[in-house]
Amino acid sequence: MECLGRKSSILEVSTGNRRGQIFISDGAIVHAECGQLQGEMALYGLLGLTGGEFKLQPYTEPPRRTISGQYEFLLMEAARLRDESTSPSTRPGSLDGGELQAAFDESSMPTEARGVRIEEALLCSSAGEVLYQAKCDSLESRLELFAKLERHAMEASKLTPSGRFHRVSIDTGPDRLLIQIQPTFKLLVRSALPASSTNE
Repeated sequence: MECLGRKSSILEVSTGNRRGQIFISDGAIVHAECGQLQGEMALYGLLGLTGGEFKLQPYTEPPRRTISGQYEFLLMEAARLRDESTSPSTRPGSLDGGELQAAFDESSMPTEARGVRIEEALLCSSAGEVLYQAKCDSLESRLELFAKLERHAMEASKLTPSGRFHRVSIDTGPDRLLIQIQPTFKLLVRSALPASSTNE
């Protein structure tokens, strides 16, 4: 919500013995720190925590700006990393500083986490109210896509015992469409990989 409102603040996150800060300037996430970690590794670790609490503090410029990606993609990437954690021992909230650094080492980060360009973004409430949209040329078709995915997921859950549907990723050549449906929000992000990545 701070990003959507283009606000400037510091989000202090704490749980147990872990504490960190996320710096938001005019709606952009510009820095994060958690223990010895800084930048995207710290951000993904903080967003992967379970439980705890957060407080909003007045914005002050961080010691340096370590994050430059668009917040929509950063949040989607954090959700993807959390979803792909296969056991409690590999979740960011359960790792110590050294293990967290290794888990999010830049060399192991997917190439799409660096140099990605957001082509389209849409954020809706659970009821379908549009909270934010950027470069979304066909809003009605995107809302219908959300509705169809929810209907198909509901039908599929009746046919086979499975977990709750919450995310789908579609690759179409140089573009990637990520859709996340949670109880409180629906998010669609269409991104384009850098030319060097699409040519590999």
